[in-house]
This record gives sequence, C-alpha cells and structure tokens, in this order.
Amino acid sequence: MESPLPVGSIIPESPETGLNEEPAFLAWIPRWIHILTGVVVASTLLSGVIYYVLLSPPEDFETGGYVRIAKGSTIPDTAQYLFDRSFIRSRTVFKILMRSPLADNKMVAGDYLFDKPLSTISITKRLANGDFNLKQFKVTIPEGVTVKVIADILADNVSNFNKTVFYNLASSSEGYLFPDTYFISPLANESEIMQMMRSNFFSKTTSLRPTILLSARGEKEIITMASLVELEASKFEDQKMVAGILWNRFDIGMRLQVDAVFPYIIGKNTFQVTTKDLQFDSPYNTYKYKGLPPGPIGNPGLQSIKAVLNPTPSDYIYYLSDLEGNFHYAKTHEEHVKNKAKYLR
Repeated sequence: MESPLPVGSIIPESPETGLNEEPAFLAWIPRWIHILTGVVVASTLLSGVIYYVLLSPPEDFETGGYVRIAKGSTIPDTAQYLFDRSFIRSRTVFKILMRSPLADNKMVAGDYLFDKPLSTISITKRLANGDFNLKQFKVTIPEGVTVKVIADILADNVSNFNKTVFYNLASSSEGYLFPDTYFISPLANESEIMQMMRSNFFSKTTSLRPTILLSARGEKEIITMASLVELEASKFEDQKMVAGILWNRFDIGMRLQVDAVFPYIIGKNTFQVTTKDLQFDSPYNTYKYKGLPPGPIGNPGLQSIKAVLNPTPSDYIYYLSDLEGNFHYAKTHEEHVKNKAKYLR
C-alpha cells in the first residue's frame, strides 16, 4: 500500500491527459488581439488624417468672412482663392470633392458668408447649392424715379453706400436703371449695383428688342418718351392713349408740353408750376422747345415702354387728367379749353 503524498506535493503531468496543456484554439487569441488592435489603431490614425484634411477647418479660418465666387469662376481658380484665404487646407481635396457626386461640378456664383469655421465638405456643399447664408438688403425702386432718387433710396437701405459715387457713375444711365425689387449683397459696391440695374433693364426688355429694332423710332426716343408717359399716366390703357397723343404732337412738330418734366428740371410738381416756370430755359422744357427732351427724365417701367411701342392711334392732340384721375381728350385747342373748364374747375 502506497503512502499518501506529502502535503504541498506537485501532481506529475500525465502523458495521456495533458492536464496542464492549453487548447490549441486558445493559443491564437493573443495573435488576433494584436491584429485587431493594430487595425483599430491604423483606422484611428487614418480617420484622424481624413478629419484633418477633409473635416477640420484651418486654424486661421476667417470666421465671419465674406467669400465672393465670381460668375464664370473655375473650380481650380476657386480652390486657389479659398486656399489663399485660409478657408480650406487642401486645394486638391476641394477639387476632388467639387467633381464628386457631392457637387457634380456645380458651383453657384455669388457672395457667401462663412459665419463659423467650416469643413471642406461643408464649403463644397454650400457652393454647390448656392447656400449664401448672407443677409441681403431688399430695396424696391419705383417706376419713373430719377437716378438721384434711386441714389437716395439706396443710401437709406444699403449700408456703406455712397450716393454721390453712385450718382456720378449712373447719371449717364438715366432711363436704363430698371425699376424693380433688388436683393443687394453687403459686398456690392456702387458700380456693381448700377450694373445690376442696367443688366436687369436689358434682361426685362429682351422680348421687346425685335419691336424696338423694327420701330421707326430710335431706342433712345422710345425710352425718353416712355419716361414721360410713365409720369403722365398710370393705367396701361391711359398710357397707350397718352403715348399716341404725344407721338401725334411729335410727328407734326408741335411742342409736347408735358408737365412731368418740371420735377426733373426745377423740382416742382404739376400743381406747383407757375406760368413763369413754363418759360424756364432748359432743353428738357417741352413747353419751350419742340421735340423730345435730350434724354429720359426718369427710369420707366416695362408697362410704359410697351405703351410707347404700341400706342393707341387717334386724332387727339390734347389730353388732361381730372382730379379723380380720369382722362379727357380733345382734337382742338378749343375743345381742350372746354375740358379744362369742365373737369378742372
């Protein structure tokens, strides 16, 4: 009979059972852990690089900076511009993103406000979608007003606007600054605002170009007459009738005798004009000189231009508007005097 083993003795391994051996599949665990850890670390590093290049704004990103993408700008030019302004880290990445499905080579020209640091991806989306994020000045220019009045309106509604500079630039464009509602960028200068209004004039009158070219009247004559009609009547049918009468006077060599010129030349409205004012020596005074004024006396709207191009034919030579705005017409001076006595008492 074998004696028991002393306390603390080690049981020898059995060749058959291998009690102290580790199963084979467990031996691979440390290796997979190392591999997995390496992948995670590499992914983290790669993500960091991607974040730095694509997502992270440059440290000197100009918060609150305005960006102007000019019409016709190319993607490479814009990449260089944004890089020089420190809005993107990589020109190459920006160009790749702009040509990717994210933007599909589309870039909307205009003025943008970057009011906080943005990633290159965010900037790409903004430019592709025309997301300007820029509070523009809304300005409405009424029909018939002069360049001087336009300058005053803009000065009242647009910050950092110099009305003297605008007037000096735009005074020769009287009649061609289209009356409309405009949304003006804070970055726009006086010259750009003037050009915007002139471009709008030619854009809005595009459909009238064939009629103007086929007309026996020159474009300047048409716009000048439209500026008179604009201030003489407001309803389209009245404008067409007045235009026909004024063309009748013009064609027979009669003075146009339009009261609307006096606010332009002496700053008085129709009700303030005196008999002495009628003799004021100005080439714009249609009571003193035959024919049209040297140029428009304001900026007409589309309706008055159409009325001048398509006047209502008649034998009338005279017209007047009563105190309620109704028009009355006459073929002779005697009839006109009677209308005055009847409707303007």
